[in-house]
Amino acid sequence: MTTSIRNTIKLYDQFGHSEASPLAVASSKPEHFIVCQSHVPERTMEWLKIGNSVAKTIDKLCDKGNQVDSIYATERDSMLRTWLLNNANTPLDGDMVRNHFWTGNCQDLRDLAEHILAAISDDRRATGTHFATLPVTRVSWPSMDHTSSLIGDPRMQPLNEVVLVDGWVMRPAAQTFEESGLQHTPRDVSSSTVSESRYYLDKSKETLDTKTLFQMHKSKHFVETRLKNLDKDNLKELNIVKNPKETAGKPLLWDAQWIDQQNHRRTYYSSDSQGPINFDYMPRQQLEEKEATSKAAEGLYPNAVRIHL
Repeated sequence: MTTSIRNTIKLYDQFGHSEASPLAVASSKPEHFIVCQSHVPERTMEWLKIGNSVAKTIDKLCDKGNQVDSIYATERDSMLRTWLLNNANTPLDGDMVRNHFWTGNCQDLRDLAEHILAAISDDRRATGTHFATLPVTRVSWPSMDHTSSLIGDPRMQPLNEVVLVDGWVMRPAAQTFEESGLQHTPRDVSSSTVSESRYYLDKSKETLDTKTLFQMHKSKHFVETRLKNLDKDNLKELNIVKNPKETAGKPLLWDAQWIDQQNHRRTYYSSDSQGPINFDYMPRQQLEEKEATSKAAEGLYPNAVRIHL
């Protein structure tokens, strides 16, 4: 199967990655996490399934420019590609897919999620699907230097009816805002401005090498300097984020496995007609690869900590 956005979403839609999946799956969270139950409206359950597929699709197809595990796995290429994406002289409109980057930090992957969700809405309207239009908003937490996409609007809806979609964390899973552990953190919410046609879903993964991207987009001088000076041998000298206020001009590296890791939960969602479903599950092989990478990255970065977003 071609690794297009649409086909990858279909894969996650089909198998769901809950315990009932016909695939060999495992929970991405430790057994000691507290098991919780959450009953949601039918529309929210539909949004959870869509958000789960979108977040896991982004995780499968994209690298994370400032995540320790991704930097290690790509031998620092994800960081360089993200610097190029965000500092190119050629206008890119934040679209790393059309421009062959397939990597980014939280704001870049948030924008990608909004493009995908807008395209899904367009697709659903064309087929007359119930609850066709997805009301997409964006949320940011200034105190944490993080941002993400939402289906629903926490300014007008109960938090247990708003779905958080975040493909930037290393082990993403959809959840309601109420269960995210971030519901009490000061936040800014705005409506998405992305309007995308359905063909965006059929974009297949095509990545150009870093040198070619640099030549295409003629990035700013300081990025060129970093490209020359940064290599695999000095990765261990890069800064691990413990407190964003302490980083002043240094590379910001994160070690965030789950968006809700602070509240130590494994939430099972149900509606009047469905559930309980836990969205933390992923293919066992994929999980084992992530755990091996994380363990190896910890060896390279002995001072890394599990960031509580």
